[in-house]
Amino acid sequence: MRGPMAWSGDGVLSIVLAQQRSEMGMSEDAAKLWVMQEFASLFSCQSKWSPEVLCDGVPAGDRVAWCVKNMGLSSEEARQRVMREFCANFGEKAGITAVKMWEEFPEAEGGSLVWSDEFDYTGPPDPSKWSCELGDHGWGNGELQSYTDAPTNVWVSDGLLHIQAKRETHGQRHYTSARLTTKGKADWLYGRIEVRLRLPSGRGTWAAAWMLPTHNRFGDWPMCGEIDIMEHVGHDAGRIHGTIHTEMCNHKKGTQVGQILPVAIEEWHTYGVAWSYNRLSFFHDGHRYLTVTKENWASEEAWPFNKPFFILLNLAVGGDWGGQKGIDDAAFEAGQVMEVSWVRVYGST
Repeated sequence: MRGPMAWSGDGVLSIVLAQQRSEMGMSEDAAKLWVMQEFASLFSCQSKWSPEVLCDGVPAGDRVAWCVKNMGLSSEEARQRVMREFCANFGEKAGITAVKMWEEFPEAEGGSLVWSDEFDYTGPPDPSKWSCELGDHGWGNGELQSYTDAPTNVWVSDGLLHIQAKRETHGQRHYTSARLTTKGKADWLYGRIEVRLRLPSGRGTWAAAWMLPTHNRFGDWPMCGEIDIMEHVGHDAGRIHGTIHTEMCNHKKGTQVGQILPVAIEEWHTYGVAWSYNRLSFFHDGHRYLTVTKENWASEEAWPFNKPFFILLNLAVGGDWGGQKGIDDAAFEAGQVMEVSWVRVYGST
């Protein structure tokens, strides 16, 4: 049985408390309640703390001592950090349930459309809706391309958005591609997000339609959360992935929550998520194949999907996942293209 929670939010949690009072106009008591609900694992686990608990083979007490010495944290801040990062080790469950299925999923109601790009124009992506993120630093995944906004990497024509990955030198990299985002232009808290696209299959491609939070208020990835509407790698052609990543459930720990779906990638498909305060449903061509549900007591570490997220579309080359079986340079000499027919966002109902 989970005992009552008592406020002991020193350090980082006090900063979050102050932010909520300032940004949301909450009273101190209301802000404390909000923080305690969002970080329930820290408060509900107070009585479960033990310095002997092993966290990746290292006693929790030793980790606390290291954080105090090397990070300048107080003992309480260090203990909270260790319990947050290794919450499951202290008896905490993830607080989410994933159910795989295959059932008809109704179409969105046209009147609830709140944002879209139908790509019914010619030229670069609409700058009022999209930005191109630029860079060649690997993007946290060891990717090998340089992202550009060049018209040979990203363009709109014939009613389609084209994102092309090519074999060509750009700076320190020998591949180029593009990564589009709505960050700073549009984001959403709940709703239904759909993307209709056709995928490349060259070995070394890593295509994705996904979402990240606009503000990483509670920390960087994976604490901030990630919703992968669709991911596909060329070395495993014909199998798409719908996945969520959180502090407690992510691919770095091998605990990510998701489902793999076989598809005919040479054909057009619609991928999407229906997102509410306690549920994410993943669907493909009118069929729901995965639903992830939040328990009432789930913490931010398990369910960080209660803040605005924005959309990303990108085609990477290589990387920790996309490059696991090498890269077919001949395929990239010809160019690998992800085509997008439309992106639509419907309001929550």
